[in-house]
Amino acid sequence: MSHRALVAVPTEDPNPTYDVYHSRNGASNFKLYPYLKEFRRSDLDVLNQLPHRLPRELDRLDDVSERFSADSIKHPNPDEPIVREKPIQTGITIDDLLAQTNYILYDALYVIKGERVTTYYLSWSGTLMQSFLASGLKLSIYPQEFALELRNGKGVDDETPYYEFTGDDFLYPSESKPLRPDSPPTDVIEQIIAEDHMGIFRNLTHLLGPSNDQNHGASVVMGQLTLLAQYTSELNLGLLQQSKQSGVAIKTDLRQVPPDLAWGDLQDRANKLRWFHSLETNRHLYEGESQEKEMMERFGRGFIDKNKAEFGTARPSALLKQISR
Repeated sequence: MSHRALVAVPTEDPNPTYDVYHSRNGASNFKLYPYLKEFRRSDLDVLNQLPHRLPRELDRLDDVSERFSADSIKHPNPDEPIVREKPIQTGITIDDLLAQTNYILYDALYVIKGERVTTYYLSWSGTLMQSFLASGLKLSIYPQEFALELRNGKGVDDETPYYEFTGDDFLYPSESKPLRPDSPPTDVIEQIIAEDHMGIFRNLTHLLGPSNDQNHGASVVMGQLTLLAQYTSELNLGLLQQSKQSGVAIKTDLRQVPPDLAWGDLQDRANKLRWFHSLETNRHLYEGESQEKEMMERFGRGFIDKNKAEFGTARPSALLKQISR
């Protein structure tokens, strides 16, 4: 799964506006941060020539330009350099950019200011995720190696999963029954889904395109276990469409912490915070403890407050601020 990033390069306008570039996998391990620390606008040419999976041992643009030429670089996909050549936004403020960003698809934003780069981790608010999954999906949970077996031609019906979640299983996973004797306990399963659920929603966002094809097959997410999401009925994608621009930008200080360590820690904690905060809201609604409008306001405020408490900072998007009023 690619971890997309946005790179905001200042324009020559005296007002603080930026041209914004898409990076297919530049968020993973905050890999672009070392390259951008002493960024010059001419460095964009170097980034436009590099494949989206950079060698681990390189940590500066100067090193890249000295050791590689455009002709010597073999792209796994020639149309996908680590930073695309053409901006996807021009002359935009950071506030407007954060209001328009798809928090399901993008994980990081790098904002260049002079010789400094400010890094934000982007975390989707994940409104009512469990109810959405319960409305039209079956989640089969297999050992990790099953994903590779699927790629090698093994069929879905050739192996029994540890569990199959449908309906209320997403809200109350402890009540789900194991399907094989070596199944891990449900609390372990719940923790793994909390860590890896974004892969499911990221795959689902591709259904929001013009084709809206829900017959494209199962969604496979490989993490500590293999999660196989299959559609049991037509999904109402309106919730994803409405909530994709709802999230927080978490300012991340990478000056004293190795970027890969910061990435792993942030991703793990942000994913678990999102999953369990949404689960709490879903259960309150399901059990009739609050009206939906009141609960959504509490959900929005709670998500912002919990991220601030967890990370010390959380810049809410315009949509999330609107929800939490």
